[in-house]
Amino acid sequence: MGSLAQLVWKTLWEYSDGSIFQSKVTDFSIKVQDDGSTTWKDCLFDKKHNLYLYLYKPLSASNAKLSILYFFLDGGFCLGSRTWPNCHNCCLRLSSALPTFIISPDYRLALEHCLPATMDNALSAVKWLQIQALSNSLDPWLSDEVDFGRVFIVGRLFRWKSSSPFGG
Repeated sequence: MGSLAQLVWKTLWEYSDGSIFQSKVTDFSIKVQDDGSTTWKDCLFDKKHNLYLYLYKPLSASNAKLSILYFFLDGGFCLGSRTWPNCHNCCLRLSSALPTFIISPDYRLALEHCLPATMDNALSAVKWLQIQALSNSLDPWLSDEVDFGRVFIVGRLFRWKSSSPFGG
């Protein structure tokens, strides 16, 4: 490997020869900040790839149905997880403050999985909600509490400057 070109989030190194190394070690100084205003749970959405998503529901009583917000985590499809404290904290705050029903899916990450695996998994997570909306036996967390006509998708992809084909 060539000389070290860039270090990204303490987990991803890009070398000047274009090679990439991804560390599996994640050392977070961030703590989960759950004030109890939102409840959440894990839900399997893709059995074939063993992929899960978190569902977040605010506890504040409201007569109105909740809009649905898909939150795709940071990391440019290369690193991260819905279970990382920064992502989890963000979803807890969004669900409570808006209030809205949050769906935060995981997906297979590059470098281990070639594109379009991540995009296919993201689409699969959205299709999971479509299946739920059309089902007679949908997840109890969704029944009568969410508005399937108000679905929003947000996320922030990570990007860094680089001369390699992987960068900006």
